[in-house]
Amino acid sequence: MSSALHLHVEDLKKPKEKRYIHKIVTTDDGGVLMFTFVPFLLGLIHEDEVMAFEYDMTFKQTLGLNEWEMVIYLPSIQCSEL
Repeated sequence: MSSALHLHVEDLKKPKEKRYIHKIVTTDDGGVLMFTFVPFLLGLIHEDEVMAFEYDMTFKQTLGLNEWEMVIYLPSIQCSEL
């Protein structure tokens, strides 16, 4: 957690539109929630052409923390090359 907090403090030095870690919340029972997103990409969620939302509820381990992920399908920026 201390490394994530350090990254958050460093991120706070950037303009809001360039930040990735936007908020860290601790709960009374010792839980920690980190809200991370790329502002430009999150803003795309309101586009009319968004065809689907996907939520990954598997909680992947990232840096020792559980990660929950949301993905949208937006045809105009989707890459079909693999």
